[in-house]
Order: sequence, then structure tokens, then C-alpha cells
Amino acid sequence: MKMKLLFLLAAALCMNTGRAQINLIGAAVNQESGKIDLVKWQALEPGSIEVFPTALDGYLLTTSAFNAYNSHYYLNGIIDQSNTLLGFDSQTNTLSYNAFSAFSNISEIDMSTGLIYTLTSDTEGFIYVEEFNIEAGTDTIIGAIAEPGLMGLVVDAIGFNSNDGVLYYVGPDGNSNYCLFAIAVRSEVFSFEKTILNLPSPFGNITSVQYDNVSNTIFAMNATFDEMGNYTGNYIVDIDGLSGEVSNRGLLAGFPYYLAGSSSYDQNTGNMMVVAFDTAFIQQMIVFSTRTNSFVTGFVPDNVSEIVCDNARFAQNTYITGTAKTAADQSLSIYPNPAHNAFWLSLDSAEDGPLHLSIIDAGGRCVHNEHLNGQQHYNIDVSELQPGFYLVNMVSQQKTLSSKLIIK
Repeated sequence: MKMKLLFLLAAALCMNTGRAQINLIGAAVNQESGKIDLVKWQALEPGSIEVFPTALDGYLLTTSAFNAYNSHYYLNGIIDQSNTLLGFDSQTNTLSYNAFSAFSNISEIDMSTGLIYTLTSDTEGFIYVEEFNIEAGTDTIIGAIAEPGLMGLVVDAIGFNSNDGVLYYVGPDGNSNYCLFAIAVRSEVFSFEKTILNLPSPFGNITSVQYDNVSNTIFAMNATFDEMGNYTGNYIVDIDGLSGEVSNRGLLAGFPYYLAGSSSYDQNTGNMMVVAFDTAFIQQMIVFSTRTNSFVTGFVPDNVSEIVCDNARFAQNTYITGTAKTAADQSLSIYPNPAHNAFWLSLDSAEDGPLHLSIIDAGGRCVHNEHLNGQQHYNIDVSELQPGFYLVNMVSQQKTLSSKLIIK
């Protein structure tokens, strides 16, 4: 049954030739019941809305998170004045309520393990890094960063590198320098690196930090101000984790106001999304392509915040079906990578029986597929593919292997 499902997954990916779907989940107040509804929809698509009533009376701001490892949306909610962790399985549309202690509004999830990491601070200037395992019911402080003089943490300024297990946080240190903290949460010995950022504008405020696990790039929004404190614009930027250089990708012209808890990132397409208000205070969703540095705007459901992107398919293809293996376990290799017109695909040993090869683009569309037979090395022609990031899937009767491919 498992192998049949894997074949069906590959077939489904290859049949998806239309516009890529960006699946979003958020929370909204039901105006009739006063309770909280969960809302599922596809970005910019008004006809795609699904609503799921919950028992929540309210929720804590900017505490939503999506666990792509198990397809669960989490939100720190309130029922009868008590904290409750709401869980929502986006595959089965089922709700759960957990008395698990609430994690903070500065949280991210490792989509290759399902572990949740959250940051908190105290009045002594320490930043604590806490690891939550929802299934095991445990939470552990794995380390602390001393920043004497720290005045608190910036919400919505955290991203996670699921390839290498690095938690990124952007905010002022104890000396008021804007910094990038890179925290290696999988390391047996707690460690971190702090890099002072070089902002394009000397007066800025970085939020909505996102990590692209395909291009290995940190993206964020930077609200800029002049010397008098007047707002001058909001930019999508990328952050160099080594040098601290912050580079503008695009100005979000015409949108001076933004909704807290509304930023999300689609790993399949490289699109960054945020709910914004134009100068007439009309609400729209901005979908900014980090591949083309351009954006489109359109529909967003009324009254929705705590928005996340459902990246379960990306996690399934990238980590759960094979690419988060150790070097000893890995049995699929691509050379050269980046490739131009062709590449060699090699297995550790020849496979018995038929093989199915599919190449999926960043938008989730199958752009190449073919059947292979019983060899160890294959030369794959990709001259028809555009430059970009791709996922190569190889399905046999015994297993499914995946690897990333870059076409230059």
C-alpha cells in the first residue's frame, strides 16, 4: 500500500500542469458566534475558501505556526480563560486541543524533524532557546544567549533552515545593534553565531523573516524611515548570513500598512506573502516572487490573521521521502549540479525492475518524466528546462529517492 501511494503521489505531481497552488491557513473571528474559525484557501483565489469552526474564545497574537512534517497548524488559543494549544491537521481537516504549555510568539518549526523551537527573554538580558516535542509532550531549554541590556525580542522575526538545523532570529542585541543570530539547534553542544547587519537604510525595522530551503536564502521585510522618523517605504530584502549584508529585492510601493501575523512563505514557489493595506486602507494580499523580484496583489479573506503556508508537500518531497538522509544512507547522486543541458543521475547499485523519473519545478509542476530500466547511471537531457531550482524524484518498486537539482 505504501509503495502504491508513492506512485500515486508521483503521478499526481506530474498531472499538475496548471498554475501552482499556494495553500494557506489562518484564523478569524466568527462574527455570529464570537468564536474563532480556521480558514483554508489558496492564495488570491476567492472561490477556494473552507471554514472550520473551533471552540476557541480567542488566541494569542502572532503565535501561529505550521508543522510541515506532520501537516499540522498550531495556534495558542484561549478557552474559558485558559491557554490551549489548538492543532489542525490540514490533510484530514480534524481539530485537536492540547493542554501543552504555550510556546511564545517567536517560534519556528524544523520541517525535517517536526520539532518546534521558540525564543523567550528575561529582564536579565538572556535569550532562551526552547525545544518542543508535541508528540512526546516535552519541552527543553537547549541553551541561552547572554545579551546584557536587551530590551526584549522582535516578534515575527524568525526563520528556520531545515536543511542544516539552524534557527535564525533578527533583532537588536544588548548594545542596540541590529543583528542576525544563527543558532545551531541540532548540535550536541549549544552554539550560535551573531552577525551585525549592514542595513541599506540606517533607520529600519526588519520583520517577517523567512528561510528559503531551496535557495538557502534568508528573506525578510524591512520598513524604512528617514532621520525625522517618517516612514519611507517597505522593502523585501535578503540577508547574507556570513557578511550581514542586507540587500533590497523590491519596494512594496503603495502599501504603507501591514497586518501583524500575516506573513508566510511558500517553499515550492519561492513566493513570500503578507496581508497589506493600501493608502485607502483597502486590504489585499501581496504575493512577492523572490525568483523575479516582482509582486502581484489580490484577494484575502476578511478578518483573517495568524496566516501560515501549508508546506507539507514540500517537506514530504524534500525531507520525509529521502533527502534528509545521512551521507551513508544517500543512494541518489546528480552530477554536475548545477547542470546546464544534461546531467548524470547515479544510483549506488542497479535497480531491478522499472524506475520512474520525474522532475518537479519550484511551482510544484512536473516538467519532465520518463521511465528507466535496470541501470546504475543515466544521462538525463534537461535542455528544455528553464534556469531555476527543481526536485528530482526516482521511484522504484522498493523505494522513492529525491534530490535537489539546479539548472543554470
